[in-house]
Formats: sequence, C-alpha cells, structure tokens
Amino acid sequence: MIKSLRPFEINAITKDVQLQVDVQRDGSLLMCEFTLLDPKSSVILKSGIFGNQRKKELWKSTCFEIFWKRKEEEKYWEFNLSSDLNWNIFSFDQYRQPQEREDLAFKSVNFSKKSSTPVKFYIELDLALSGIVQEKIQVGITSVLEHNNQQKSYWALTHKGEKPDFHLKESFIDL
Repeated sequence: MIKSLRPFEINAITKDVQLQVDVQRDGSLLMCEFTLLDPKSSVILKSGIFGNQRKKELWKSTCFEIFWKRKEEEKYWEFNLSSDLNWNIFSFDQYRQPQEREDLAFKSVNFSKKSSTPVKFYIELDLALSGIVQEKIQVGITSVLEHNNQQKSYWALTHKGEKPDFHLKESFIDL
C-alpha cells in the first residue's frame, strides 16, 4: 500500500518536497520503501562511507523511521535509518518509556539505498525478533528531513499531536 507522508507544517521549505512510503507485510516481514522527491535539492542526504553501524540520535539529521506495535498493547518498537545508512532499533514498554533502550535482539536489518533520482530507501524488518509473527499490528511511518537552511521538517502519515510527536499511538495505522 502506497501512502504519502505529510509535513507537520507546510511552508516554503516543505511545499515542493514529497515523501511516500510503500508499506507491505508478509507474515513476520514488514517491508517499507521510502521515496523522496525533492526537485530543489533542499534535503540534506549524507553519504558516509561507514554506513551500517548502530548509532543513536539519528533523528538529528535526515532519518527514516518505522514504529510498530501489537494492536492491543502499549509496548512498541522504533526503527531509525539515516541517509548514510546507519541504523538503530529501540523498544518501549509504554509511551517514551524507557527512554532509548536499544533492542539488541535485532543484530542486523536488511536495508538499502535503491536509487538517487528519486531517492529511495528500502527497509525490511523481521518482526519475529520482536515476538510478532502473524498478529495484527499498527505502524507509524515517519521521517525527519534536514534542509539546507539547517531547519528540520517532520513527516508522518498523520500528525495527531499539537507538535510533532512520532511516538503517539493515535498516529499509528492498522496494517
């Protein structure tokens, strides 16, 4: 299913940018392909040579994020992928608690940068590592985009809060 992400604020920086995600589920596999259309090249995309490392605070620059949870539970997970292909996964027992606990069950994740024009990032997560095989889930698909003017824009399928907050379960959709 292809969905458009929306910026929290539409302004001169975000009005020309488009961000879509194709999200699919096959058993325990969750697959997402982010497509970034940025005709004015306003988004900063890092191209580090040391990608595929677990790092914290990836959201401080351009970052693609996937949140998931069992439909009836408070516990949820967060996956982050930076544009230079560093990543991390965190688990939370409830809303933002505990703060930034890495989920070490995920030793590696399948992801790649598929193209440059438009920019595409593919992510495949094995939810079985979080104990989810066939259960109904909810997902939040989000992104932080850092722009050339050093401002950030916050993108999600929906924004239910008064400020950007990707952890709000009200912003998750059924999958």
